[in-house]
Amino acid sequence: MKGKIILCLCLAVCLTVLGVSGYMVWNDYAQRQKAQNEFDDLNRHTTVATPDEVSTVGTEAETVDVSSAASADQQELSRLGVSTYQNNIHDFKTLRGLNSDCAAWLTIPGTTVDYPVMHTPNDPEKYLSLSFYGSYSVSGVPFLDAGCTLYSDNLIIYGHDMNSGTMFAPLLNYESKSYAQDHSVIQLETEQGVKSYSVYAAARVKADDKYYNLKDAPNKEYYDQKVMNITQRALYTVGTQPQFGQKLITLSTCTNTSYDDRIIVIAVQK
Repeated sequence: MKGKIILCLCLAVCLTVLGVSGYMVWNDYAQRQKAQNEFDDLNRHTTVATPDEVSTVGTEAETVDVSSAASADQQELSRLGVSTYQNNIHDFKTLRGLNSDCAAWLTIPGTTVDYPVMHTPNDPEKYLSLSFYGSYSVSGVPFLDAGCTLYSDNLIIYGHDMNSGTMFAPLLNYESKSYAQDHSVIQLETEQGVKSYSVYAAARVKADDKYYNLKDAPNKEYYDQKVMNITQRALYTVGTQPQFGQKLITLSTCTNTSYDDRIIVIAVQK
C-alpha cells in the first residue's frame, strides 16, 4: 500500500513537471510568435512602396535601375557614378509617430531580417527586452549602438539570435562565405532614404572586443588599424579591404557557444 502511494506521488510530480515544462515551451513560442506578428503588422502598416517602385536613382550622367545595378560589377557602378541611395519604402512619419525612438529600418533581402532599428543614446539597451510598443518582449528590437549616430563611420546594430530563426538568427549563417556571397546586400533605410551595403567579412568576437570601439574614426590611422585587425581575425573576407572614408555597417548577435561570444557581419556602403 505504501509503495502504491509513493508511486502515485512520483507519477503526480512527473506529470506536474511535464505540464509546467510544456506550458513554458508553449508560452515561449507564443511570445516569440506574438513579437514577430507585431513586426509583420508594423511593416505592412508603414510600407508605402515596394523596392521595385523605388529602384531607380538619378545621377548627373544618367539614370540607372538599382535593382539591376546591385548585381553589377562594383567598378562599373563607380564608372556610372551610381549611389544605391533610394527613396523611402517605409513611412517614417508614421513610424516615429508610433515610437519616436525608431531611427531606421534594416533589411537583408532573402532572409527574415526585416525590422525597425531603435536608438536610445541615454538608455543604451532599452530595447533588449522591449517591443516596439514598449511592452515586455523576449525578442526585443534591433538597436543602434548608443555611441553611434546615423552618420557614424561604423553603424553598429545589435539584435537577438532567436531559436525560432527570427531577429538576427540569420547572421549565424554568415559563418559560411558562400552564404555571404548569396546574401551580400544589407539595406538600411532612414528618413533620408535607403543606403545599400555589401558584405565584407564575418568574425567571431567577444562581447567586449575592441572592434566595437570603431564608431567614428578620428583619423585614417585609427580606421585602418581597426579594419586591418578585424580583417586578420575574420572567418573570411569578400572583396577588397575597406578604405578610410568608406562607411561601414556592423550587425552583431550572440551565439550558441558561450554567453559572451558574438558573431559580427561587416558590410561596406556601396
